[in-house]
Amino acid sequence: MTNYIRSYSAGDILRSSLAIYWANFTTIAAISVLPMLPVVIVQGVSELEKGITPSDFLVVLLNILIGLLTTASITVAVSDVCLGHEPHLQRSYRRAFSEMPGKVIGTGLLLFVILGVGFILLLVPGVLFFLWYLLAIPVVVLERVGGMAALRRSRELGKGFFLRNAGVYLLLFVVLYVPFVITIFGGGTLFGYLGDSLGLDEHTILLVSASLGGIIGALFTPIFTIGIVLLYYDMRVKKEAYDLQSLADELRR
Repeated sequence: MTNYIRSYSAGDILRSSLAIYWANFTTIAAISVLPMLPVVIVQGVSELEKGITPSDFLVVLLNILIGLLTTASITVAVSDVCLGHEPHLQRSYRRAFSEMPGKVIGTGLLLFVILGVGFILLLVPGVLFFLWYLLAIPVVVLERVGGMAALRRSRELGKGFFLRNAGVYLLLFVVLYVPFVITIFGGGTLFGYLGDSLGLDEHTILLVSASLGGIIGALFTPIFTIGIVLLYYDMRVKKEAYDLQSLADELRR
């Protein structure tokens, strides 16, 4: 069994994230994609409406809430993988959606508010807040603390490594963003041609393109989430001698 609870370099985090996702693709992809289906439906409705409508705000809100809960669910799945267990859809959802949705959503919304204020004030405070609180959701899931306590814990774990963690984040972003854009652009262009050849109207093409875009995004996102979870492990190994037994104890709580 590969030991994923260890100290990492930036390249190690990327390689391990891809390895974990590839080896457990069906379960982790399902965790990410299934909750996105309501968003795809609402987004499709908003695409058919003109101007800014309540559907647009509902899409944004659903994206935020579902993004938080799927991040929590993937954290559970990755932790199971690290312990040598097969990840399960039901267990991952239960931990995030049944046992701690309030803590995950509350911490996430608090984080969005703080980041929003930081970026409104100036770019630098926004980036600094983002790096401080990068590990907040894994903290909520594994340490069962929420709100400001989770944000303070995230900052404490990352202290002394903020620039390095920014490099890890940037590496993950660049490596994932480029193929994502190529896939979205290529898929959208191809479907546009197919739609025209099949005689589909513009609204149908927009609806299907938006839906496919949401699903493709949900398929790429887990790699990024896995990388953040591994970065969380990395910080605890470096600072607290974190090990498999520590992780197992936290998952049993």
